[in-house]
Amino acid sequence: MSKAFIDSLISLLTMVYGYEVGSSAFYISVGITLFAFFLVGRLLVAVFGGDSGIIATIVALSIPLLFAALAYVVSDVYLVAAVDAEWATSYLAWSVSGALGLVAVIWLMRRILDLNRSLCVLIYIISLSGAVAAYFAGQAVIDFMEDAGEQVDQREEQIPQALSDT
Repeated sequence: MSKAFIDSLISLLTMVYGYEVGSSAFYISVGITLFAFFLVGRLLVAVFGGDSGIIATIVALSIPLLFAALAYVVSDVYLVAAVDAEWATSYLAWSVSGALGLVAVIWLMRRILDLNRSLCVLIYIISLSGAVAAYFAGQAVIDFMEDAGEQVDQREEQIPQALSDT
């Protein structure tokens, strides 16, 4: 892969998760989000009468994500540079990504899960909503842990001063 593709993907992940790629907070956020996304999707497939197993559900939910990420990267590298307009930098890559992700949900996810289109779109939207909720919950936990770590560091700095004063 070219360096431009990798840089675009890294900027996408940093923009979506809000943490630098490679940090522990990034990996925690990604793990929590994907776990919730696949869990909610699997539960919804079971509720709506799908006979697919967990692996088929994970594959069916992953394909639209991968297609959307690929569409974002390709459109960010090629289309945004080709279209010389202010709106292109903000909206073009996201629009292409969303459109290709929806097409992948309608065509590929439907075939893998053997459900109708509207159920696949509903499952995908609710799974994404669950992933977003899990992301915000995980972000609150990460922020709490960072604040607690800072307080512990402050107390450790204050203990030698308090001992020397007495």
